[in-house]
Amino acid sequence: MKLLVTLILALKLISFQRSFCLGKSAIIVAEPSNVINLENTTAYSVFCVLTNASSEENIAHLSIYEKSKHITSEILNATTIVARVNVEQNATCHKKIYSCKANKPEGPQGLALGKIYFGRPPALFPPHDFVCISEHKRHIHCQFPAEIKCDMDTSFKLSTLTRGGFSECNTSADHKSYHWDSRNGSCAFSMEDLSTSFKLVVRNEIDARSILFNVTHEDIVRPAKPNLLTASQGTAKTAKVTWHMSELNLLRQFKYEFRLISVHGVGNLSRFVTVPKMISSYLVEDLIPHTIYTLDVRVQVLPEVLRPFDDLYWSECASVTFKTAAHRPITAPAVAQGAYNIKKRSADQMNVSVFWEPTPDHLHNGTGFGYRVTAVSDSGNRFTKKANLPTYTFSNLSIGHYRIQVSSFNDVGESESYNEMQIFPRNDNCQPQIRSVFKSEGYNVSWFVPEKANPSSYTLMYCHFTSQATCHESTQFVTLPAARTFFVTTQDRALNFAVAAIYPDNHSSELSWQHCVVAPRTSRLAAPKYHVESITADSMTVRMVGRCEEHSYYARMQILVRALDGQLAMNKSYDHFVEEIVVDRLKSSTDYGVNVTVFDGFGKSEHEVTRRTTASSGIWILILVLAAFGTAAMGFIMVVAVRRLKCVLDIKVDVPIGLLEDQEDSVEESEADDHEEYYNLTCPPIPEESEPAAEEIYYSKPASIPEEPAPTEPVITVSQEIPTIGGGRSYIEMTSWKRPPGAGQPDGNGNYEQMHPPNKHSVIVRSTVYVQMNLFINRARTGNYTQTIV
Repeated sequence: MKLLVTLILALKLISFQRSFCLGKSAIIVAEPSNVINLENTTAYSVFCVLTNASSEENIAHLSIYEKSKHITSEILNATTIVARVNVEQNATCHKKIYSCKANKPEGPQGLALGKIYFGRPPALFPPHDFVCISEHKRHIHCQFPAEIKCDMDTSFKLSTLTRGGFSECNTSADHKSYHWDSRNGSCAFSMEDLSTSFKLVVRNEIDARSILFNVTHEDIVRPAKPNLLTASQGTAKTAKVTWHMSELNLLRQFKYEFRLISVHGVGNLSRFVTVPKMISSYLVEDLIPHTIYTLDVRVQVLPEVLRPFDDLYWSECASVTFKTAAHRPITAPAVAQGAYNIKKRSADQMNVSVFWEPTPDHLHNGTGFGYRVTAVSDSGNRFTKKANLPTYTFSNLSIGHYRIQVSSFNDVGESESYNEMQIFPRNDNCQPQIRSVFKSEGYNVSWFVPEKANPSSYTLMYCHFTSQATCHESTQFVTLPAARTFFVTTQDRALNFAVAAIYPDNHSSELSWQHCVVAPRTSRLAAPKYHVESITADSMTVRMVGRCEEHSYYARMQILVRALDGQLAMNKSYDHFVEEIVVDRLKSSTDYGVNVTVFDGFGKSEHEVTRRTTASSGIWILILVLAAFGTAAMGFIMVVAVRRLKCVLDIKVDVPIGLLEDQEDSVEESEADDHEEYYNLTCPPIPEESEPAAEEIYYSKPASIPEEPAPTEPVITVSQEIPTIGGGRSYIEMTSWKRPPGAGQPDGNGNYEQMHPPNKHSVIVRSTVYVQMNLFINRARTGNYTQTIV
């Protein structure tokens, strides 16, 4: 037995090429080999053999190490020690370095080093990784992966199977695969054959493996690229494309792909057509008018059996560019119920802005694109306008219900249809309000509706922000169910948001716009700010103040009003922000504590307390005011009555000796302490001659006297002569009115006096202002005579 082991070790010494010695005194060998097959080996042995028989080394002092780790060993004979090592389960390819050392007093001394490699035979790749392609049935080339494991030398040998055996093929390699082409003529092959069988042998230091492949020629044909591709006979929605290809006589079906790409990047499509034989033309339909397209065409041969890497068998694409003809707009702009705003409202008129989604450029379908919007009232009145932007404001519409019809047009004509929305008079009880707009890597929008409002859905409108509370472009609508009162989008651009409520009876509210945008990283819930104002004896108003960003965090509000004696006056909660809260049914002259608490969506709360006193009832003040007013009124009435009586008593009448003598009106100014003016009007006799029955004569200043501005002191105007004549029942009526200087007409405050000549022919009027006097003379024989004196 020892002789057999010695013989084996001797053979290992000769064949172990990877071993080497230090000082040539020992070697490291492995059993069964220095290359271990991990698939069928569970243990191996490492030997340290002294090679120099005259060596002074003592076999008992030898040890085996794996790197610096000591391995348990035993003495086999006088020159050899051995270590038994188990192979680790599921081990991967690796290598180990073993050393043989002599234990000396000065420390271990190395005698030999050896490397042992652990690996597996070459792996066989799946059959579908062996790919062969026949280029338009002219030649074949094949490729397969060049996978090398464990850094072991690996060889690949490809052969074709012939009647006489295998014919070896020359292959080329790159970093990932090996290639063979039938044009190099290195092995037996014919394109006329229906199929070809290949054998591949893969070998490394551990073992060798082989695999067979059978290739059917018609199933691996890749057609050539379509040639001379053109587009003709194009209309607004169709185009006919033609091409040339050399015919392939195959017992297979052909599959064509027509891939359209528009210049707008939308409206792209890919269509597949399967035909029993090759074709050279195709009609492309359902195109967008007035659009530039690029059409790609490619073809493949359908195999009888499923093949891997099917995309490899498509031909190269042929391309052509064409443009469809213009057409009137195919589609009308998209609208949404509730997408309107009442901008201004009077007693019977309103201004209304309506919004719709903009039509994309690729759907303009021609030049000169625009929008036509029509408001139709319930009475049938129509108001049609043109617009370039997706919004329009109707001015001075009568308040009421309208149907809004939105269509589009271009230079060819108007769209075939229109979309319709409705607007309704404002109803605050149905109007939703945006609660908050939070922005953090997108937007989170929430809103609420008034109490007892039961909408069926919501219309949310948003657009790129250009100005507050409006949308000019990029308008988009989202319809949300009634149970959802929030909206989330990942868009990062500055946006405007508005929301409207839709009700089951086809009624809708107008849009409610955002007030501010909040960045949660820079804001948080803070104590509420408010003013208590309009304090009366039985009520007060709590008005919330502060910034919109602060109010955005209010998910709930609570107000508690309690008198200092503990009596509760109000305790009410709101599920949204309320700007004004009226507290009534309070007691007069009472101190109240007002506590406003706000909550955010996570239940966190902040509050603020203030103290206010209601006003007194004020009944005694009202009585005193009324008494003072009554006293003042009675005093005023008595003063006026006394002055009127004094004016009557101061009237003086001078009777002339004869009414036939010419007299002059004289005006005398009194020197009374109150600076009043006295006007003395004297009436001369009435002439006998005939005069008009009703004549009015106005006397003005002589031309020689220049016009002067109205003086601040009273002015005395001397009356002109009035021709009169006495007679049996003749009398004179004189009425005077006060008027301010420069007024065109009297102010209506007049005095009336009758003069019966010859007993009474003059009257004195006391006044501190300018007066106008109208003199009416009633003559018994000739009628009335009128004269105005200023």
